[in-house]
Amino acid sequence: MTNSLITNFGYLLLYVAIFPIIFGTFLVLVNHNSKKITANYFGYNAQIWMGFIGIAIHESSHLIMALIFRHKIEKFRLVRFPKKNDPDDQALGYVSHSFNRSNFYQRLGNLFIGIAPIIGNTIVIWLLSKWLVPNALSSWQTYVSTQSISDLSLFSDSPYGIIGIIIWILVLINICVGGFDLSRSDLNSSLSGVVFFIIVMAVISLIMTFITQTVDIATTLQSFMLPLYSAMVLAIIISTLANLILRIIILAKK
Repeated sequence: MTNSLITNFGYLLLYVAIFPIIFGTFLVLVNHNSKKITANYFGYNAQIWMGFIGIAIHESSHLIMALIFRHKIEKFRLVRFPKKNDPDDQALGYVSHSFNRSNFYQRLGNLFIGIAPIIGNTIVIWLLSKWLVPNALSSWQTYVSTQSISDLSLFSDSPYGIIGIIIWILVLINICVGGFDLSRSDLNSSLSGVVFFIIVMAVISLIMTFITQTVDIATTLQSFMLPLYSAMVLAIIISTLANLILRIIILAKK
């Protein structure tokens, strides 16, 4: 039983935490660099125009997760232009909230509130892709399952034709440029909830060990998380391409 418990705990951390952390870290780094390039070469407010959808989703994700974990919302702005005459005012949006430090549930929520933009933007990318270009994700998942490159037809069969594909690409670029960058306060908030998250994962692993003896935990978790992974990989591709395009534009201007 001990071996099964450790194995289940390992699988749970691998598929629910480690893989998303790897993908999410890459997205945060690329997104942060893209916003820095945009602000430095096109003006501070340019990152709002180029990423306002992502910024709004970013702050909405913080807000929704804070409400789910019963934090007190003090004030929020989904998108805002910083004051030009205040060099310390750099927030493109914000959600101010407070919580009861003696409440386990609310302290656990700090982790999810901090990383909420990664979750929120990924879900929006998944929903948008399923709506405008269904094969962008379904073909990728088929490829992962079959490892057959002949099944990988990302941009075919959009119900809205070429217009749907163009809108999809433009919105995804906006989301990827503006949405995935986590601030220092986001990261600090997340770290304060890590211990509580590990406790919850240990309890879930214990329950899984008792009630799922005949279930392949790894396969089940992989199938459940694959849509999320697919959306995150798609976001990585779009984010990387957007970053490269920004760099090419800057080089062309020199």
